[in-house]
Amino acid sequence: MRTLGQKRAAFALEKVTTISCDNPKEFKTFSAGAPSMILQNGFGQALAFWYAKGGQNQRDKHRVLLDILQEWLCLCNGDVRNRFIPPCTTPREMVTALAAMSQDQYLAAQKEALALLEWIKRYANALLKGK
Repeated sequence: MRTLGQKRAAFALEKVTTISCDNPKEFKTFSAGAPSMILQNGFGQALAFWYAKGGQNQRDKHRVLLDILQEWLCLCNGDVRNRFIPPCTTPREMVTALAAMSQDQYLAAQKEALALLEWIKRYANALLKGK
């Protein structure tokens, strides 16, 4: 049986090792600052900003990180049963779901996103050095 922390770490490792970003080095820098951006500006505001910056470019660093968060926060696969946000397939749906949540649900989703971002930051720093 794996803990949520182990599942989170494994997910982050898989995403960082298979990252399909225009510039992995920029992703590394961006992911390092993402948690502080959330804490300074608010969870929903940070995600909306990333959505605006990344747009439809699936390889933009903002969009890549947003897609990783979206997938993790509603992932139900194998022994992972995350229900931090309702199932969604697009960043727009995720931002809409966040706006409709209660404060407790919103804070739980933010806390989980910050925990995942910590792993992404660590793995990106370790694995994306040469790229």
